[in-house]
Amino acid sequence: MAARVRSRWQNGAQVSTPSSLAVAVLPGGTSGFASVTGAGSALSVGSTMLIGYNGSGGVTVGAGGTITSSAQMLLGSERSGTGEFTLGPGGTLNIGGAAGIAKGNGAGRFNCSGGLLKVTGSDLTTSMPMTLTNLSLVDTSGVTATFNGALSGAGGLAKTGAGTLTLAAANSYSGATQVIAGTLAVNLPTLADDADVALGTGTTLHLAFTGTDTIRRFTINGLLQATGTWVPSAPRDEPDGADHRADS
Repeated sequence: MAARVRSRWQNGAQVSTPSSLAVAVLPGGTSGFASVTGAGSALSVGSTMLIGYNGSGGVTVGAGGTITSSAQMLLGSERSGTGEFTLGPGGTLNIGGAAGIAKGNGAGRFNCSGGLLKVTGSDLTTSMPMTLTNLSLVDTSGVTATFNGALSGAGGLAKTGAGTLTLAAANSYSGATQVIAGTLAVNLPTLADDADVALGTGTTLHLAFTGTDTIRRFTINGLLQATGTWVPSAPRDEPDGADHRADS
């Protein structure tokens, strides 16, 4: 018989551990689930956060809840493990570090469902694929983040905070892309053709590829831009500008 363990931090409950946190440690059908939701609810982990170590494990952070991981989040650690993390609407995940979000030898899934991923402590790199639903936010907080895993799903992405977020993979998410603050670098021409791109005041969209990428609408400071092609301003050693060319 499978063992199931559920933990909830809600309505202002706060738990902090200086060591690792493991969800679903035992093999053979063990499952464990944790939820952090409600105003002021918080879970702080000082070492590796293991989700689905040997069994099936899931962690969700929802509206008003905050999870802070001072080390790596590892999904599906062992071959028998299955780990899933869901960043729900109104929830916050604070995390940073090299390979800060990773998959082990098992199965792993990371869902961005409208919450805030805030990079804290140090630069964040991750090769973990992510599924976007709703509009999810990434706050680089004055440092950098590099997503080497593909972003998919029907949701969109909003970049906020000082610093740079780099999307390095061939993404397939179909929602809008917003730059509220800082810089968003896109390494491949895979922005959705039927979605909008919006830049806020003082922000930068760095297209780090050769060729063109088609989108539906382009706005700057809330103003809809003319249809056509945007190219780097001349001279090319001034990367912070773009010129518009009308389609013939």
